[in-house]
Amino acid sequence: MTKKLKTLEPPRKLRIIEGPDPRTRKVQSDEPEADAPPRPDYLDEVAQEHWDRLAPALVDAGILTALDGGNLELYCQALSDVKRLTQQIREEGELIEGTRGTLQKNPRCLLLREAHDLVGKAGAQLGLSPTSRRSVSKVPKKLGHDPWDDFF
Repeated sequence: MTKKLKTLEPPRKLRIIEGPDPRTRKVQSDEPEADAPPRPDYLDEVAQEHWDRLAPALVDAGILTALDGGNLELYCQALSDVKRLTQQIREEGELIEGTRGTLQKNPRCLLLREAHDLVGKAGAQLGLSPTSRRSVSKVPKKLGHDPWDDFF
């Protein structure tokens, strides 16, 4: 009788370093290359600072492509909104005087909550949290011009 040999799986640490088994891994050849989209001119100053800081880091991580500009734009502008609204609420207070002279919740608190939600959703799609980073696929980095391409 012949015994069927069991295929040994590599140790977990090696799988983490090398990645999943290439025979079972799905490779998408039509993925766009990692590249920073142009920064929109209409972002406010704080959002532009976030863009300038995040775009290169996301490209280096292999997450950001030219197609992801809208999502990064939402994230950066929402972060700017959170900062601005937080400052305004600090100045005005969480409760303000209503039209009848009674105290009511500052309407900016609702806007702040919506901006926080948008930061969370857009950030998750960009892999900006430890949990979402596992599910975001990485794309190949854009390579510069290869002089050998001129000869072939």
